[in-house]
Amino acid sequence: MKKPLFSVITVIAFVFGAQAQNVNLGIQFTPQVSKLTYSHLSEQMEEAYREASETGLTYSLGSFVELNLSKKLSVHIGASYGQIGEKLIETYENNFQGKEKSTIDYKMHFVELPLAVKYQFNKNIFITAGTQGNYYLNSSNKVKTQYENGSTDTQKTSDKEDGVEDLNLAITGGIGFTIPIGETLSFIIQPNVVYGLTNLYESQEWDRRNLSYGLTTALNFGL
Repeated sequence: MKKPLFSVITVIAFVFGAQAQNVNLGIQFTPQVSKLTYSHLSEQMEEAYREASETGLTYSLGSFVELNLSKKLSVHIGASYGQIGEKLIETYENNFQGKEKSTIDYKMHFVELPLAVKYQFNKNIFITAGTQGNYYLNSSNKVKTQYENGSTDTQKTSDKEDGVEDLNLAITGGIGFTIPIGETLSFIIQPNVVYGLTNLYESQEWDRRNLSYGLTTALNFGL
């Protein structure tokens, strides 16, 4: 799956690059609210997950190239480090320390390769829509446990999970606003959404996908 995706992105980049009238470069930072969606779960597991899960805070950081095909239409190609994840809260009885509450901050880490089309309505307002390939790096857990006697314990782990697909696909979209700063420099702010098109795991027993809502901030440099 990886080779066809990278080949398609490369071909598109060359085709649009050859037609582009000018090129902009940019850097972006996107704080996100992220959640993993599940399907194919039993009724009991679905209820338990719904009670325990909360949205997690993640982010994406990287750079992009904007190929301007006309005054209103452009193509964005980027590369970023990104996270997806969620927060799980479990409460149970401990025979030695009484009731305890564990908060699990679970994250998956990726190299993101977004490809999007941008349409500029006017000087300040635009929309984008596209796809994104995510190459899996590893996963991390931060588990904070609070005991009934008031003591706390925090443990962190990081490892590459078995059974996770090396590459998954997502769709992206949003509406943005451009604030000119100088002749060739502008500041961009864009609420956006990312939804997984493919299962994050190789197993088909249950389907797990990402859903993230973000607020992209970026600096766009004209060349």
